[in-house]
Amino acid sequence: VQVAIDYGFALTGCRAVAQNREDKTYVSNVFWEILYSKILIASLALLICFMCFNLLELDLKLYLSAVFSAIFTSLTPFWFFQGLESFRGVSFLSVTGKAFSCIPVLAFVESGDDLYIVFYSQATFSLLVMLAIYLYIYRKEFVLRVPLLSLEIKKRLLEGWHIFSATL
Repeated sequence: VQVAIDYGFALTGCRAVAQNREDKTYVSNVFWEILYSKILIASLALLICFMCFNLLELDLKLYLSAVFSAIFTSLTPFWFFQGLESFRGVSFLSVTGKAFSCIPVLAFVESGDDLYIVFYSQATFSLLVMLAIYLYIYRKEFVLRVPLLSLEIKKRLLEGWHIFSATL
């Protein structure tokens, strides 16, 4: 799921931001195009996973928590900060989130039957890190608001296809 949502944007988005970091309008367009593309792919992946889990009669509590963890991690724009060459705040948030996600695991996991706690903990802290990073982007005004209709999401998806297909 995570590979599908990342879709090669870690490379294409990072390169686009790094090459145009002084052009805030261009960088903002890239940011929003990739974010909306990832949301689209994540929605499709979630729907497919849900249908497969139901069809195969798998434990939804366990498998959906793992899928949500992957989705939240994939929607976190680490690629954006790689392109800006600004990792400090984001790295701190990421490491802190991973460290805190261990606390419920250490406190509550007693057997293999508690595996869902691991995934819920990862999903919860991945969500919190993702939200904190988007708040950081908003507060530091790294990107501008861009009208949805002006974005070239299809172009971004086509641009990432070759990298995505090579990672499969």
